[in-house]
Amino acid sequence: MKLNGFQKQFQKRVSKIVSMLTGAKTGDLSPRSSQYLRPSQAGDYGLCHEPARRDGESGARRDPGVWCGVRGQEIMVNNTFFICYGFYKRMGDLFGMPHRLHLFDHLESIESRAEEWSDFSDSCRLAAPFCGPQVWIPWLRSHQHLAPAVYEWREDGELRALLPMFRRGGSLEMATGPHLDYQDLAALDTETAVLILLAIARKEAGRHATFVFPKVVPGSRLAKALEDPRISAGTHHERRYWSQCPVASIDLSDRADFFDAIPARQRKDYRNARNRIAAAYPEYLVEHHGPGAFDPALLDDAVAQHRANQYRKSGESVCADPAYVRFLKDQASSGAPLCLSLIREHPGGPLMAFHLGYFANDTFYYYLTSFSGEHAKVSPGRWLLVDALRHWSGHISGSVLRFDMLCGEDGYKFRWTMTSYPVSRVVLIPKRLANLPRILAYSTIYRLKNVKNRLRLQPHGGLIHTLDPEDIALPG
Repeated sequence: MKLNGFQKQFQKRVSKIVSMLTGAKTGDLSPRSSQYLRPSQAGDYGLCHEPARRDGESGARRDPGVWCGVRGQEIMVNNTFFICYGFYKRMGDLFGMPHRLHLFDHLESIESRAEEWSDFSDSCRLAAPFCGPQVWIPWLRSHQHLAPAVYEWREDGELRALLPMFRRGGSLEMATGPHLDYQDLAALDTETAVLILLAIARKEAGRHATFVFPKVVPGSRLAKALEDPRISAGTHHERRYWSQCPVASIDLSDRADFFDAIPARQRKDYRNARNRIAAAYPEYLVEHHGPGAFDPALLDDAVAQHRANQYRKSGESVCADPAYVRFLKDQASSGAPLCLSLIREHPGGPLMAFHLGYFANDTFYYYLTSFSGEHAKVSPGRWLLVDALRHWSGHISGSVLRFDMLCGEDGYKFRWTMTSYPVSRVVLIPKRLANLPRILAYSTIYRLKNVKNRLRLQPHGGLIHTLDPEDIALPG
């Protein structure tokens, strides 16, 4: 089909406009240029919104590009769609860099990007070491019954933000949310973090998705982005208290010995427990493994002990879930900073207690623990925790070991410190008429839960000091 006179004139004018805006010559706007995608075939002419499709190299779903053209000539004009003679458009940031949102929803394509994403996340200020791809990729791999949805945001081809999620029913939820104490998104700055959230909300609008951020810590990039007014302008925002994370600092700068730096009560408990353990089990064995790169089989006894001792608590042991056990073992053999401490009656003997944690940036994160009821009289768990801190204090680069006890208001944690920071659960629901029942339901439930939390007495008579966001020591 030949172009008529009007179409040819329109083509020249569009090419001239684009040349002025982008500095590109008309000859540079060729469909053969490798930096542009091929246009959609939906129509004889057009700048068209290309349907989501697979990228041959990365396996990602590409967010529709911004195209302008008339039959054989296509150009990308920095987020601008022109409407004229069968063209349709979306006006964006005319003078900004080309933005592109990629969705990775297959495990193979996610794993193929693991190295790049890990390097990128290391350059960002993540809230904790378990918020990076070294942890959430093994989690997605272990939970293949869940549909992954990892979004990346690029500007002019450069990776700028990364948000790992998965689909559950009509919701998009942060990866690792069911099992780890809080999550974060990787972004070079807060503005970029806001942009990726807005772009995902637009892209998922047709699905009427609810965005669930199970555990958000103040001071993190995710928390700052969620507080941006642009997020609340387009979505209904619900937030409720989840838990407190006690955190202590062990200053070794002017201490000759680790035990001189810890509270006197902990020092006394440690020595008493050591004497009892040595008297009852003179050949006891202590092992500290990690961060990462240890035999996953070492976790078998720990998993069995956690399941056996769950009768002390309500609900089922998290270790009863085979997917969760696979997740732990995957981290043990990968680059995740997972640490394992064990104490046995004797070499190769029964396990008395274990601790799982993460160690990075001079911070030890106390994650999961259990002890044998048969050995409770010698306090192996209490002793092992202090010994693990002593061990990791020898691996810090500075003079202060930060001890983050993560979520949980257990009384023994506040024997170390009266300082903590809160963790919140945040839900975003797009403001659409179809979502009104869901908004009303969430609003009612969260208000009731917030009233309940306000009525609850804080541990130790409300004497816990909550850190301001700027005071929270985050890695980086």
